[in-house]
Amino acid sequence: MIEYFELKPLPVNETISIFSNHELTLALTGKGKSAAAHAVQCVNKKKQDCVNAWLNVGIAGHGVFDVGQAFMADRIVDQTTIKTWYPQFVFQPVCQTETLMTVEKVETDYSDPVGYDMEASGFYPAAISYSTIELVHSYKIVSDNPQNTVAKVTRLSVNDLIKSKLSEIRSTIDSLKMLTAEVATRSSSDELLHQFLQRWRFSVTQQFQLKSLFRKINILKINIDVESNELI
Repeated sequence: MIEYFELKPLPVNETISIFSNHELTLALTGKGKSAAAHAVQCVNKKKQDCVNAWLNVGIAGHGVFDVGQAFMADRIVDQTTIKTWYPQFVFQPVCQTETLMTVEKVETDYSDPVGYDMEASGFYPAAISYSTIELVHSYKIVSDNPQNTVAKVTRLSVNDLIKSKLSEIRSTIDSLKMLTAEVATRSSSDELLHQFLQRWRFSVTQQFQLKSLFRKINILKINIDVESNELI
């Protein structure tokens, strides 16, 4: 991906490697939920002055999918805590969607017909704290399954899997960029938010929740009439 998107390394005082160009920033996170969450925080430090979309690209095991098949997560479950998140699609995914289970150690039993990774439940809650759920997604390529176990996965095979799906990854990034641009350019919601804050009293927590709601309104293109209190 670094070569395909012509990314250059960024100088950072962190334990992860970050690469960037004029439109994308890529962090190599390594394994684990904590590493993924930390990478999101590091990238946000570099990009916190603008609206950002987030895409977690990686490999996953799967109980039934063939090796090389790609999917996007429509449900993320942390196997340890059973916490669950539901990414929202306001664009047409380039591949099918599927449940993604985040595990603490490499899955070898494939006990459920779902995807298995080690990062998504760390990445996702970290990313939505800086964005909105419509702009945060996980794209996974199946690297192993019951017939082709994780013992056969190598760095070379992972590179080949990623290369085989670069056009789909590019298309997904383009869809997210279009949504991000809409959010950034639709300034009318800022005025509407101001009207809400002027008309009703909100706690600090409620104001934060309201701002998050208006980010979603931007994306979904919902019109609100403040005077009538109705959705149009």
